[in-house]
Amino acid sequence: MKSILMLLFLITGCRQAVNHDLILIGFWIPERLEWQSPPPETEIITQFVNATTLYFSSDGTFRMIKWILYKSSLDSLNVGVGDGFSVFEGKWKQLDQKKLLIQYRVIYRVIKKVGEKIPGEEITVTLSIIESNNNSLKLIMDNNTFVKTTRLTNFSKEFLLNPDWIKLK
Repeated sequence: MKSILMLLFLITGCRQAVNHDLILIGFWIPERLEWQSPPPETEIITQFVNATTLYFSSDGTFRMIKWILYKSSLDSLNVGVGDGFSVFEGKWKQLDQKKLLIQYRVIYRVIKKVGEKIPGEEITVTLSIIESNNNSLKLIMDNNTFVKTTRLTNFSKEFLLNPDWIKLK
């Protein structure tokens, strides 16, 4: 009986102490995207949206890109390479079960702001981690809710992770 109680205690205790690091690794997009469609006379059926994508790597690297995403007929998401975008990069670490600390800076913009220096000043933010009803995680950053996604095309992931188009240093 003591063994069973001890086992139950260990299981429930371990569940509460789970580190979200492995769950966080990957790509995150806003939970709500306000898709737009081109005018009907263009005969283009693709929908698009201005969106922020977050990426957390296992080595603690954080990347955020603000870009235009396009939704394909297969419901996958693709980046618009010819569109303007901004890239931010830094580090992330989990503070506790409900908080992430992110330190990042802008490292590239297609269209720079007047007087802006790149790389920019470091920005520090704390993200909240919340568990949704279906036991998946959501991240809250600047009053925006992000959910993990697998819908980005391989091209879009590669574009975000291997930016050959910029010099980082």
